Amino acid sequence: FKSTDESREYCCCESILTLSISVSMLSPFRYPKWPLDLKPIESAMAEDEAVQETNDEATACKRCAVELGYWKDDYIQCFMKSTERRTPDINRGYYVRTQGCYAVVKKFVSLTAGDCQIVSLGAGFDTLYWRLHDEKDTPKCVYEVDFKQVVARKALSIRNKRKLNEALIEAKISSSGVTSKTYHLIACDIRDTVSLPQHLLQAGIDMSLPTLFIA
Repeated sequence: FKSTDESREYCCCESILTLSISVSMLSPFRYPKWPLDLKPIESAMAEDEAVQETNDEATACKRCAVELGYWKDDYIQCFMKSTERRTPDINRGYYVRTQGCYAVVKKFVSLTAGDCQIVSLGAGFDTLYWRLHDEKDTPKCVYEVDFKQVVARKALSIRNKRKLNEALIEAKISSSGVTSKTYHLIACDIRDTVSLPQHLLQAGIDMSLPTLFIA
């Protein structure tokens, strides 16, 4: 071959391929040791379950605070039954976080005159969309993303609770999520940085609109 960049690259690739084939042919097949070490898989699953359980705890705490009058939320009871009373410091902490986030969202929607979209990562059983809808202050679309197990439970509640599904326009609800004109519930592990953008694009996210991400 001539001494060109293209030729050198081809020769290099050919050498690597030949070496790989030779090693494969010479290396004996080794059966995996038994029993298989499933601890890493079990550990990862346990971590995911622990993260998902924080959604239940957070929702229970929010419901408690709402029942005590810290803020108004007519939809939290759709996702969580009445629970034991929390301590004042927990109620105040959730009040600050919830109302602080809500104030930022309202300001964002106001500044864009509603010509915007919101992406909530790890949304859990958040009721943001319905509270905005009640105040007629919704953006063009709200996208919520969470684990498929959390999404399946939330989608079931949306399907079974009239006050939730009647706020959606042209909604299609299944165990894998919710699609509508102004709201999407997407099942995806937000750590998967390859699938996450694809899911959002499939749901119809508009890359040209001002977008607020909540996590």
